[in-house]
Amino acid sequence: MTIPRKIATAVTLILACAACTPATGAAAAGTLDQNQYVYTDSELTISSGGSEGQTFTAGRTGQLDRVDLFLRKFGAPSAPLTVELRDVSAGAPGGTVMSSGTIPASAVPDVADLRAFLPVSVNAQVTAGAQYSIVAFSNTAPGYYYWSAATGNPYAGGASFHNTNSYGGAPWTSAGYTGIDFTFRTYVASATVTGTPGAGAHKKCKKKKHHAGAAKKKCKKKHRHH
Repeated sequence: MTIPRKIATAVTLILACAACTPATGAAAAGTLDQNQYVYTDSELTISSGGSEGQTFTAGRTGQLDRVDLFLRKFGAPSAPLTVELRDVSAGAPGGTVMSSGTIPASAVPDVADLRAFLPVSVNAQVTAGAQYSIVAFSNTAPGYYYWSAATGNPYAGGASFHNTNSYGGAPWTSAGYTGIDFTFRTYVASATVTGTPGAGAHKKCKKKKHHAGAAKKKCKKKHRHH
């Protein structure tokens, strides 16, 4: 089945951050990590005839808690858009689903000029330098979703992929031409620091023989505030 798409003919547009504000009511997120915010007038479809995927390389270790996709819709999609965070296998989206969420059709604009970053809350541990994938699919008909993209390989940490089913399953192939990347963002909260602050200092106070009685209490009090 031929996948409808618009191929870039205009110069690449760089989105200003003010224009990339997530939809109202989005869950709070960690720190912005990966940010492929460049797009041209290219769009690849997500529908009952095909799913799309994008691999990426985490820049932070911690809890990946939100993914944003730059989207619009065409027609009247009958089903929500499912977004999954997966592993990577042989360079392509893998079969292990780490977390997932959905975007209701009503939240997706249906005018090209109103395309927007739409957030999906997820919850998965990621490691800096490791690759993961974002998979988007929907068994919707009639109508479909457009995920904006850019040519020229603007994101060096991953690549785009496509398959011809509606549930994001293998096999995955190149999205259609070399050097395309979907427009997306990921957010990662800092890894949790375990242990009690100052515990090492308290142990040091205990070991020092001359820190006895009142002197030991004074040592612990001093380190408690550092």
